[in-house]
Amino acid sequence: MTTSSTQKQELGERLRRMRISRHMTQQDMGDVLGVSRNAVSQYESGKGEPSLEIMFIYCDYFHVDMNELSGYPQPEIIPAGPSLTSEEMQMIEAYRRRDDLHRKIIRSLCFEAESYRTEIQEKNDALKKAKMLIEQSRNK
Repeated sequence: MTTSSTQKQELGERLRRMRISRHMTQQDMGDVLGVSRNAVSQYESGKGEPSLEIMFIYCDYFHVDMNELSGYPQPEIIPAGPSLTSEEMQMIEAYRRRDDLHRKIIRSLCFEAESYRTEIQEKNDALKKAKMLIEQSRNK
């Protein structure tokens, strides 16, 4: 893959931002990629160019496709069935940019919110009952 100096720097900046978004050191990233910390530094500074194999590892690790990693515009996805609103598309895109922990939290809120509401309601009911018992004991 032959790229200009500017493209290498832009790619390096994207790689650096992704690494930092996961609170990783260059050594941590090197361990994931199977390369040295110095190699990661070279990629991020635009002085070195990752191989195609390394690019695929980045894509897999950060859950992005090669176009996004390379800085090419994303192809427009036309959903099957009912079309999504622009707000729904933005929510999906925002979800895809999140790390694994944040995706898990979002899924939990979307699919398990009723159980959270039930837990909270049970705790509120217990607090109300405790307050009522305290109030009754004071009135005796």
